[in-house]
Amino acid sequence: MDRKEARVFSEEEEVILQMTEEITFIHQSGLTGETYLKAIKLFSENYVAQLIMTIATINAETELL
Repeated sequence: MDRKEARVFSEEEEVILQMTEEITFIHQSGLTGETYLKAIKLFSENYVAQLIMTIATINAETELL
């Protein structure tokens, strides 16, 4: 059973986790339009931009360690 089937996370948390996965593995398909639109429906554009920058920053820091 994966996290989506387990329904442990709220809708907001699930979208953030999906964004994190897609941005982290950007070389595969990147942040999909579907996930982006879900995020925009739940959060402001400014907050979505902050999430994207946070995810990218953490990924960059991880590469430096």
